[in-house]
Amino acid sequence: MQGIIVSKPQDLTRSTSDSGAEAEHPRVVVAEDEALIRLDLVELLEEHGYEIVGQASDGEEAVRLANELEPDLIVMDVKMPKMDGITAADKIAEDRICAVVMLTAFSQ
Repeated sequence: MQGIIVSKPQDLTRSTSDSGAEAEHPRVVVAEDEALIRLDLVELLEEHGYEIVGQASDGEEAVRLANELEPDLIVMDVKMPKMDGITAADKIAEDRICAVVMLTAFSQ
Protein backbone atom coordinates (compact mmCIF):
# COMPACT_ATOMS: atom_id res chain seq x y z
CA MET A 1 0.00 0.00 0.00
CA GLN A 2 1.89 2.96 -1.30
CA GLY A 3 1.97 6.20 0.64
CA ILE A 4 0.93 4.83 4.02
CA ILE A 5 3.06 5.60 7.05
CA VAL A 6 2.60 3.30 10.00
CA SER A 7 4.03 4.39 13.32
CA LYS A 8 5.33 1.95 15.87
CA PRO A 9 2.71 0.68 18.31
CA GLN A 10 4.36 1.60 21.65
CA ASP A 11 2.05 4.51 22.51
CA LEU A 12 -1.18 2.59 21.92
CA THR A 13 -0.68 -0.33 24.27
CA ARG A 14 -2.51 -0.40 27.54
CA SER A 15 -0.19 -0.44 30.52
CA THR A 16 -1.56 -3.79 31.64
CA SER A 17 -4.01 -6.30 30.32
CA ASP A 18 -7.05 -7.50 32.27
CA SER A 19 -4.88 -10.27 33.72
CA GLY A 20 -2.35 -7.73 35.01
CA ALA A 21 0.35 -8.77 32.52
CA GLU A 22 2.12 -6.17 30.43
CA ALA A 23 0.52 -5.76 27.00
CA GLU A 24 2.96 -6.35 24.15
CA HIS A 25 1.04 -5.30 21.05
CA PRO A 26 -1.85 -2.90 20.54
CA ARG A 27 -5.08 -4.75 19.76
CA VAL A 28 -6.66 -3.51 16.53
CA VAL A 29 -9.93 -4.03 14.66
CA VAL A 30 -9.83 -3.32 10.92
CA ALA A 31 -13.16 -2.21 9.40
CA GLU A 32 -13.15 -2.03 5.59
CA ASP A 33 -15.80 -3.30 3.18
CA GLU A 34 -13.36 -4.06 0.34
CA ALA A 35 -11.87 -7.46 1.20
CA LEU A 36 -8.56 -6.96 -0.65
CA ILE A 37 -7.94 -3.58 0.97
CA ARG A 38 -8.85 -5.04 4.37
CA LEU A 39 -6.36 -7.88 3.87
CA ASP A 40 -3.64 -5.41 2.84
CA LEU A 41 -4.29 -3.29 5.93
CA VAL A 42 -4.19 -6.33 8.20
CA GLU A 43 -0.89 -7.47 6.69
CA LEU A 44 0.63 -3.98 6.94
CA LEU A 45 -0.40 -3.51 10.56
CA GLU A 46 0.79 -6.99 11.59
CA GLU A 47 4.17 -6.34 9.95
CA HIS A 48 4.51 -3.27 12.20
CA GLY A 49 3.72 -5.07 15.44
CA TYR A 50 -0.04 -4.60 15.81
CA GLU A 51 -2.26 -7.51 16.87
CA ILE A 52 -5.38 -7.78 14.71
CA VAL A 53 -8.18 -9.02 16.97
CA GLY A 54 -11.09 -8.54 14.58
CA GLN A 55 -12.16 -7.60 11.07
CA ALA A 56 -15.42 -5.99 9.99
CA SER A 57 -16.91 -5.49 6.54
CA ASP A 58 -19.54 -2.92 7.57
CA GLY A 59 -20.13 -0.27 10.21
CA GLU A 60 -22.61 -2.29 12.26
CA GLU A 61 -20.12 -5.13 12.58
CA ALA A 62 -17.38 -2.65 13.54
CA VAL A 63 -19.49 -1.29 16.42
CA ARG A 64 -20.36 -4.81 17.57
CA LEU A 65 -16.69 -5.90 17.52
CA ALA A 66 -15.61 -2.74 19.34
CA ASN A 67 -18.04 -3.51 22.16
CA GLU A 68 -17.16 -7.22 22.30
CA LEU A 69 -13.38 -7.02 21.89
CA GLU A 70 -12.54 -3.61 23.40
CA PRO A 71 -9.53 -3.05 21.12
CA ASP A 72 -6.96 -0.29 21.58
CA LEU A 73 -7.66 1.04 18.08
CA ILE A 74 -10.03 0.66 15.15
CA VAL A 75 -8.88 1.48 11.62
CA MET A 76 -12.11 2.20 9.77
CA ASP A 77 -13.17 3.13 6.25
CA VAL A 78 -15.52 6.09 5.90
CA LYS A 79 -17.79 4.55 3.25
CA MET A 80 -19.21 1.16 4.24
CA PRO A 81 -22.56 -0.63 3.91
CA LYS A 82 -25.26 -0.88 6.62
CA MET A 83 -23.69 1.93 8.68
CA ASP A 84 -21.05 4.34 7.39
CA GLY A 85 -17.75 4.68 9.21
CA ILE A 86 -18.46 8.16 10.58
CA THR A 87 -21.70 7.02 12.24
CA ALA A 88 -19.94 3.91 13.57
CA ALA A 89 -17.07 6.03 14.92
CA ASP A 90 -19.58 8.32 16.67
CA LYS A 91 -21.19 5.31 18.40
CA ILE A 92 -17.78 3.98 19.45
CA ALA A 93 -16.73 7.42 20.72
CA GLU A 94 -19.97 7.79 22.73
CA ASP A 95 -18.98 4.73 24.77
CA ARG A 96 -15.29 5.73 24.88
CA ILE A 97 -14.26 2.26 23.76
CA CYS A 98 -11.10 3.05 21.82
CA ALA A 99 -9.37 5.37 19.39
CA VAL A 100 -10.62 5.34 15.80
CA VAL A 101 -8.51 6.14 12.75
CA MET A 102 -10.62 6.90 9.67
CA LEU A 103 -9.47 6.19 6.14
CA THR A 104 -10.95 6.47 2.69
CA ALA A 105 -10.05 6.03 -0.95
CA PHE A 106 -13.16 7.97 -1.98
CA SER A 107 -12.69 11.20 -3.89
CA GLN A 108 -15.09 13.50 -5.68
